Amino acid sequence: MSSTKKKKKKLPELKVVFDTNALFSGSASDLLNSDVAQLIRENSSHQDLVITWCLPSVVRHERQYQMELAALKLLPSIQKLERVLGHNLNITEGVIRHRIDEVVETQLKDFGLQIVDLVIGDVDWQRVALDAAYRRPPFEAGEHEKGFRDALIVETFLQVLQHSPSTPTICRVALSSGDALLRTAVANRTSDRTNVRVLEGLDELKDLINTLVAKVTEDFVAKIREGASALFFTEKDPNSIYYKEKVGERLRETFVAELKKLPAGAQRREGGGWYIIAPRFVKKEGQRVHWVTAINTEAKAFTIPSTVVPGAYGELLNILSGKQLLSPSLGSSYLGSLGASVGAGMGSGPNLTVGQALGTLANAPERQIAKGTSIFEVSWSVLVSTAGKFRDARIDDLKFIRTTWE
Repeated sequence: MSSTKKKKKKLPELKVVFDTNALFSGSASDLLNSDVAQLIRENSSHQDLVITWCLPSVVRHERQYQMELAALKLLPSIQKLERVLGHNLNITEGVIRHRIDEVVETQLKDFGLQIVDLVIGDVDWQRVALDAAYRRPPFEAGEHEKGFRDALIVETFLQVLQHSPSTPTICRVALSSGDALLRTAVANRTSDRTNVRVLEGLDELKDLINTLVAKVTEDFVAKIREGASALFFTEKDPNSIYYKEKVGERLRETFVAELKKLPAGAQRREGGGWYIIAPRFVKKEGQRVHWVTAINTEAKAFTIPSTVVPGAYGELLNILSGKQLLSPSLGSSYLGSLGASVGAGMGSGPNLTVGQALGTLANAPERQIAKGTSIFEVSWSVLVSTAGKFRDARIDDLKFIRTTWE
């Protein structure tokens, strides 16, 4: 008796090639920034899609170099600590470089990153030389040529593409890069390929992955995205979700603590503009389509120079800014000494009154020490009819993601 075995259907594949700036973390210990790390963890085991995470060899080594620089900046502090302890910790530049190499190798394995070496003999170096001479992307225009490492990434991407199936339903190859010239170079060289996606940021990559996993066409998502964006936010339109559901007010009320947090050394935070990012497709369940819209708000952090305000009286900064009443615990002796201390700190002598001292503090020049961005995500969904009409929109969740300071 013969039996026939069903041929196992090959899953579609997405190959993601990362540029260095897509991974940069500023950390000496992390090869990937937290967003990329989370993206890979959440999308490495889909049942209907195989994702291969590719790192050009030049990107791997550039990231290792950046990590080494960050680690070596810590060496002087270690040397100072050795002097304090009177003990040699035996942490040298060579030890740091060796340890960083081990960390990189470990994380490459942990995240399943595939290193792609450039096949030197397959590169059209005459074309690279002319692109550099005429400052064609990815080379920068200007007196001095810049862009050789980016050119190596372009050539690596093209070699990945060359060795991949060209049918989009079988394999797609995506570049994730924040560099406009690099993206332009890849787009120009792959304009005849229907399975290439050139992506600016992680949101676009997440959108692509979610589209493929949801088994909806990219055309479907592209067709309704503009309408979804307008549905969520149209300036001064009370019927758009942002105004109708009072999203801004709800974010401010729900995340009061997060919006008050300060970076180290700051005494005051000042809010800035709020920016609504285009919605990211998440999934489709029946006729209900789910989206995530990121909302970013800017912030500035200030301090009063320590040469003007004695550190012992930092508590008064909140009082003067009107954020709290004068604490009863500040007795008259404390206030009595304030005039002398502030006067001395200002070079004005010890004879300031308490009122003059408070006025001096209130009028002390502030110094901005950081600017930041707080990121929120609004999960929402809407029913989409076969004719592309929207109805029954609703907010599903509000999340605070993080605040970054620089």
